[in-house]
Amino acid sequence: MPREEKVKDYLLSELSDEDKPSAIWAEYRALRVLGIPNENLKKIVKPRLQNFITNLNLSAVYHNHYLLKDVYYLLVMSRELGIEIDESWKETVTSFVLDLRDDGAFGSKISKIKIVRLETTLYSVLILNELGYGYRDGKTVKFIESNRNGALWWSLPITRYALLALNSCGAKVEGKEEIVKALERRKCPYGFFLTLPTRIPSRGIR
Repeated sequence: MPREEKVKDYLLSELSDEDKPSAIWAEYRALRVLGIPNENLKKIVKPRLQNFITNLNLSAVYHNHYLLKDVYYLLVMSRELGIEIDESWKETVTSFVLDLRDDGAFGSKISKIKIVRLETTLYSVLILNELGYGYRDGKTVKFIESNRNGALWWSLPITRYALLALNSCGAKVEGKEEIVKALERRKCPYGFFLTLPTRIPSRGIR
């Protein structure tokens, strides 16, 4: 069996077992790249997402803010695969997320830790705009920008969510060239990226 077919079979088996939308999304995107038709993916993904919605207790977000990330990816996959979601559930999620707002950010009711508030803010903005709320708030944009450390944010994943959130708000991202250069400094010759820029001259890793 060709290697690509083995990868497809493995990812399809993993996709069928996953419960978290954030994990489902990663495997679903890989399978799309490998050429699996959307209709085939929809048959597998739809019941997993419906099960997540049925069992989701939004109040659990106060103990685990990463549930917001799962809600975001659920909405992304639903949109891309044409999976309908009950409007009343969407309204409930919208109201819940809006209730997390404070002065320019989201999540002070969840945690006072800065990185948790940032992640909560990013996921909240992305959720609202996936739901068609059209969230625009200059204070939120300033809060996201204030958490920037040089060209990037706290980590590469957080940088990705920050850029997605700013873009969804229609905000102008400053220093795009610096962002590209910072990412290039983290790229390895093996095709992956390091969390921090590293230089090992003897092996040519920068």
